[in-house]
Amino acid sequence: MKATYSPDKEGMKLNVRKEPVPGAKVVRQISAGDYDAEVVEHGWVKFADGYADARFLTVTEGARAVAADEGKPVEEPKEAEKLAADDDERAALKKMTNPQLYDLAEQSGIHVAKGSTKAELIDAILAGADD
Repeated sequence: MKATYSPDKEGMKLNVRKEPVPGAKVVRQISAGDYDAEVVEHGWVKFADGYADARFLTVTEGARAVAADEGKPVEEPKEAEKLAADDDERAALKKMTNPQLYDLAEQSGIHVAKGSTKAELIDAILAGADD
């Protein structure tokens, strides 16, 4: 099974997370291209090392694009769905403490200034997820 990431903007990256939940630790980021995937479950594509949001990937098995858990073609996410995903991730990040947000940013390779507010930390993490 292959998962293809085709971002809207050149240079955008997609987070691969340790667990299939928004705000989980980012284990790596993927750039545009094809990646080996194991399965699609509950809206997440499982890779050997983590999970990525299936709404941003096209998953193919053989020559046919399918969502393994739904049995229907995978569609490109609509702008409203992308915004909803951003809102979900923002809500998950808001539940974290500032030290947790600093740790997440550091683990994700995102530079944040010391003394940043929670809102600034969240904005930096979300912006880093799109880079």
